Amino acid sequence: FIQAGKLLLNDGTQRKDTAYIKYGENHLKTAEALGLLYELTRTYFVSCIGIIYLKLNDEDRKSLNVRLFLRNKFIARLIKATASANVDARQFLYMLSDSTYIRRKSNIKCILRYLQDSTEYDFSEIFQKIYFS
Repeated sequence: FIQAGKLLLNDGTQRKDTAYIKYGENHLKTAEALGLLYELTRTYFVSCIGIIYLKLNDEDRKSLNVRLFLRNKFIARLIKATASANVDARQFLYMLSDSTYIRRKSNIKCILRYLQDSTEYDFSEIFQKIYFS
């Protein structure tokens, strides 16, 4: 996590190892959840999708992002739940402390906005049913 954090936060500012660990861990686990990386014995490797991802043009990358976000277990469960009712995202993240939920909420909203901005699909009905308490 330290190595990834240092690679990703390479802006000339020196930070404590704990900052690099947290930043690296968050980004590696997110990339893994999207299928861009995989983990084997606490080491992360670029997946086949990750290798191709970097070679795509912007339009194809945006199209792939939509599919990768929809494959994410949390996003898929959230969307599926809207088929029968309005959904509070907090109930899907019941195991998180309030402070962690507040930090993650903006990331989830960002992914949902990205999907909503997609010109391939109309997610408006689905996202009208999702709220954040």
